[in-house]
Amino acid sequence: MATARAKYIRSRYVQTPRRKSPQAWRREERARRAKLHPIGRWHVRLRDTVEVNWGARSGLRGEVVRRDEDGQSVVVRPLGGAQEEDVELHFSQVSLIDPASDKRTSVSWRYLESGERVRIAESGAVVPVVPRKTPEVEPVPPRFAPFVTRHADVIERTYVPLPDESQRPARRARERTRRQERRASGAAAA
Repeated sequence: MATARAKYIRSRYVQTPRRKSPQAWRREERARRAKLHPIGRWHVRLRDTVEVNWGARSGLRGEVVRRDEDGQSVVVRPLGGAQEEDVELHFSQVSLIDPASDKRTSVSWRYLESGERVRIAESGAVVPVVPRKTPEVEPVPPRFAPFVTRHADVIERTYVPLPDESQRPARRARERTRRQERRASGAAAA
């Protein structure tokens, strides 16, 4: 009888996975929170002047020459006459330089009265965003000039919509009457 009852109990209850320990839940929560910071939230842009906050290179000032989204790092080229190599650092190790006090600062994005979005330092000074460099266009050899489209022609808007949408049905009606006239003239000739 004991064996029959044990079989019944085993078949009746489904084995569930083990419950996670509080430490496992904490580990998973930490891993979930430690996701990569989206690149759009970084205050450091290309060609910004930054200073290293901490680490072996603390106090080093340089210019950002590259941002690596996947590795969450920036490559800093040291300023001055020193012949040092470019340094790759985590983006949290660098801070922007306040243009008013010439010290490290944190920044926030604000809108000016003109509607322009700018970075504002703790002192209230505007930290300018260095504009992107426009690529230089190489001159075209004279023999290829007739076959090359100029940049101004490429960006020119050539499509002009109809001034009034009501013209489309009128055009269709005209085409329909022409077709009918062709059919009638073809039937009369035959």
